[in-house]
Order: sequence, then C-alpha cells, then structure tokens
Amino acid sequence: MRTLPDQPANESPAAATPAATESTALAVGVSLIAFSLGVGALLQIATWRCMQADGAPFFLNVVSHQGYETWDYPRQFAHYLTQGPLVLALRLGLRRLDLLAGFYGLGLYGSSVLCFAGCAWLVAKHKRAYLLALGLCLACLSVTTSSFVISESSVASALFFLLFTLLTLRLPYACVSPLQWLAAALGATLSLRAYEFFLFFGPLLSFLSGRALRRQGREVTLLGRITLRWIAVCGLWSAKIACEAMFFSPRSLRAAHVGDIFSRLLAAPGLITLIVATLLILALAGLGRLWAPRQNLAAWTLAAALLGAALGLMSEVGSMTGKLAYDARILHAALPLSFALLVFVTHRGPRLPSPRSWLMPVALLLCYNLTWQAAAGMQWGRYLQRLDDTLVERRGFVRLQDTQLQQDPFIWSWCMPQLSIVAAAVLRPQQPIDAIMLPRGGDAYQAFDPEDVDAYPTLSAFNVRLRLPRKSK
Repeated sequence: MRTLPDQPANESPAAATPAATESTALAVGVSLIAFSLGVGALLQIATWRCMQADGAPFFLNVVSHQGYETWDYPRQFAHYLTQGPLVLALRLGLRRLDLLAGFYGLGLYGSSVLCFAGCAWLVAKHKRAYLLALGLCLACLSVTTSSFVISESSVASALFFLLFTLLTLRLPYACVSPLQWLAAALGATLSLRAYEFFLFFGPLLSFLSGRALRRQGREVTLLGRITLRWIAVCGLWSAKIACEAMFFSPRSLRAAHVGDIFSRLLAAPGLITLIVATLLILALAGLGRLWAPRQNLAAWTLAAALLGAALGLMSEVGSMTGKLAYDARILHAALPLSFALLVFVTHRGPRLPSPRSWLMPVALLLCYNLTWQAAAGMQWGRYLQRLDDTLVERRGFVRLQDTQLQQDPFIWSWCMPQLSIVAAAVLRPQQPIDAIMLPRGGDAYQAFDPEDVDAYPTLSAFNVRLRLPRKSK
C-alpha cells in the first residue's frame, strides 16, 4: 500500500492527526506555564514583594553583614539558595538597596521557575504531559505563598518535585545522563536542610529510590546506583533532621509546630477542597478502562481543587496579607504529595492524562495567577507608599497604634522598624531617615529593642543614614 511521505506504513493519516494535536497542546501548555511563572516572578521582584512579612529584617541582616545569614539549622541549605544572588551582588560591589532588593527577590522567587525548567529537563519524553499538572501546582503555590517565601518552604517543594520527577517520570534509568544523575545527587544533598516538610517528603523519596534499585538495578550505571542510594540516605536523614527540629528542638517556636500544621490543615476550607478532590481523582482513576472520560474529569477536578485552595485561603483571611501567606505554607506540603498521588494512580499505559484535557485548566489558572501577582504587587506598593507618607513628616520613633496604619491588613508588626528603613531607602534614596515605625505594643516577639539606635543594622556603606534620638543610658 502506498504511504504518505514521512508517514509510517502501519499508521494512517487519521491516526497521526490526534498525536500531532496532543503534541501541539503540550507545547502550548508548557509555553504558557513557563511564561506565567517567569512573568509572575518578575512582577514580584519589580514590586519588592520580597520585603513583605519577615522579608525586610532578613534582607537588612544579609546586607549589613554582606554575607549569608543562617538563622535556622534545619533550613540552612535553603538559606544559601535564596540568599545566593543577593550575596553575589554584594560581593561584586553593588551598593544600591533598590537593586539589591531585586537580587533578593530573584533568589526567593526564582525557585518555581528553576523547578519547572529542571523537571522539564528530567522528565521522559513520553511523560511530558505531567508537566501540565506540575504547572498547575506551581501556579497555585506562587499564588498563595509568594508573600511569605522567606519561610523556605518553596525551596523544599521545588527540591521534592525535581527528585520525584527523576524517580517516577524518567524511567527507564538507563536513559539518564551523568549530568542528570549529578544534578539529582546535588538536589538530594540540599534537601537535607531545606525545610521541616521533609519529615513527609524524605521517607517517600527513600522508598522510591529503593524500589528503583530493586526493579532496575542491573540496567543502571554505577553513577546511577550510587545516586539512588544517596537519595535514599538523604531522604531518611532529612526526615531525622526535620523530626528533631519539630519535636526535640529547644526553641520555643518549634513547640506547637506540628499542631500548628494540622490545625491549619483542618481550618482552611481550600485545603479541605484539595483533599476531597484528591479522593475524587483516586476514585476516577480506579475505574480503570471502563470509563474513558475520567482523564478529563481528573484534570478538571485537580484544577478546581487548586483554584479552590487559593480562593478558600484568600476568602478566609480577607486580603492579600502576610497572614494569608503564613497560613498557606501548608500548601507546600499538601500539593507535592497530591501531585505524587496523581502520578501514582495515572502513570501506567492508557491512564496517562491527555495534554488536551489539561490545557484549558492550565490556561485558566495561569491567567488567574498573573492577575493575582499584578494585584498583589499594586496593593503592596501602595502600602509601602502609605507607610513612607506616614513617616516622612515625623521625627523620632512613631508608635504604630498612634497612626492610621494600625488596622492595615499588611501589618506584620515586629518587622515594622526594618520595613520603615527599607521603604524610606527605596522611595527616598540619598535622604536621611528621621522616623521609624515601632511595632505594636505587647507583641510577643521582638528581634531587638526598636528604640535602641545602636541595635539597628549598620548601613552607612549603602548611603543610608539614621537620624534618630539615642536611648538614654
């Protein structure tokens, strides 16, 4: 039988058309995700969102010391990753705080972009449809937690996604290049001190790497076998470090950490939606080949769950606030595990999700993601301007409760002195700072005495001058 040019003899043009459509849908979806994550990160950097919540004090500590600032042993490697661009800019001689804030934001918000690029590099060609599901997860995480990324939870989820992709979506391991094995070994090493969520992530990664060695050990290169064993060791070791931090650390802030996680999990309506949707995905996938439309329903159900998680948390808190992001940190544990569950129940044979079934949910959620980032950036910029306008005509130390800002939803009280310095230095460069906003009275946590001028970071090398009254001895 005569065949068309470049057309296999056993494949008709009609059969090739759906495959071409799927390939086009996949390319469009991946491009949309990359564009959305990149533009979202740029919006966050350009609007100095990295200064929200705990961002300002930690930024000033790094800048004043001109080196890495590690304040939490179980998250030490995440500190190095997030502060890397800022420390590099400092050591290259950059001294403008507004530009340094951009490098700080690059380290904080670049994790989702690098995670997606790394997973696209690691995933097997015939399983690239899962990049669309991964894009939904990363879009939802950037929507809800972008204003509290200082918690390093985004680094932990990114490392999990990378290692999980290699262990489950890269088979057979004989096709893995030495560079990919080395990248996986580096990711496993960094996961040792990334975040306490590896109490859950670590044992799962250890199990997957052990299973890979049992099933394909003879087909894997020596470097691959060493890397898989190292991932297994790091998974258990990271869980041990996380367990010690959460249960046996002398720090009082750790005492209620586990209860805090579960209370937020049960209180957030968006997360309950996520759990219900995950159970629906399991039910749909369990129907096997008897119900073909389950692929589309599973994709739309997960998309609705992710959107519901974002909207539920927003409606609970009521605004794009630091408390919203603080409450939403649990999503960096819930979504990676839900993605893993989705892969486990759909990754074999005909149950692989169709790229066309994911394209519309991806497009909708990414549009929502960019809208959120733009709106949150505008709100944060207006808040910084209100803060600076409140202080520009005042002198000395201004009490928060004596201003109209005391009910502002963006208030993160203990950080107000440092945020006052950053706002003035960015919005009014080269001008002396004559007023500082004090935290709300009665706050349980204070990093230092805010009325002691000598306790503030030294910023003379950055043309920042504090003209404040000294505290009497």
